[in-house]
Parts: sequence; structure tokens; C-alpha cells
Amino acid sequence: MLQQQIVKEMQASTDLVRKNILRIIVGEFQRCASKELTDDAVIKLLKFCIKNERILIANTKPGVDTTENLHYIKVLSEYIPADADVSIEVVKEWVESNVDFTKFPTKIAAMKMIMQNFKGKVDGNSVKELLLSM
Repeated sequence: MLQQQIVKEMQASTDLVRKNILRIIVGEFQRCASKELTDDAVIKLLKFCIKNERILIANTKPGVDTTENLHYIKVLSEYIPADADVSIEVVKEWVESNVDFTKFPTKIAAMKMIMQNFKGKVDGNSVKELLLSM
């Protein structure tokens, strides 16, 4: 359903920049093995694209304009439901109440358990930073 919504909005958009951003995403849909994606698969794809764009921004030399990249992220973020992400504070509370670090050789070893619990709703780098700070 989300896939069709993005395609329809791309076709109806009068904003050329937005239309081009949505074209990129529709192109990504076509590269997937299944032509009809579930909403979860679309959200995962959008998050992947956003993550790659953030990496690109982080590696951009100072003084280079990243306005287009930020607009790209903003447009894609509109299609990700608010409950698709979990804040790091929620993860921290869950870890403190559910993870016994004595069962793991290192704190990072608990990461697999944490990531499985949140099933892609939290960024792995954020979890790693959290574990290293605990």
C-alpha cells in the first residue's frame, strides 16, 4: 500500500524536486526481487536510503552545499511512520531491565539480542554507542 502511495504521489507531484526524489525511490522498488513490496519492506528500503544519505552528508567536505541531501532525507522521512523508530532512551530502559551483561563476554555481545528485540526500529550504531557508554 505504501509503495502504491509513493508511486501515485510521484505521478501527481507538481514539485519537480520532490518528483525526482520519488522517482529515485520508485527505481529502487524496481531493483528489488519482489515487484510488490510490503509496507515493512518499503520502510526498510526508505531507512536504508536515508542512512546512506546521512553517510554521504557526514563525508562531505566542509563548505559543500548539502541542501539537496537534507531535502531528500526530509521527503523520504515523510513516508516512515512515527512508530517505525524507537528512541535510544526506550532502548536504554529496555536494556537496563532485560539484559544481564554477566551472560555475555562483552557488552557488545548483547547487541544481537537487543537488535532482534527491536527488529530494525533502532539504528545499530546508536545501540553500539549506548552499550559502550554503559
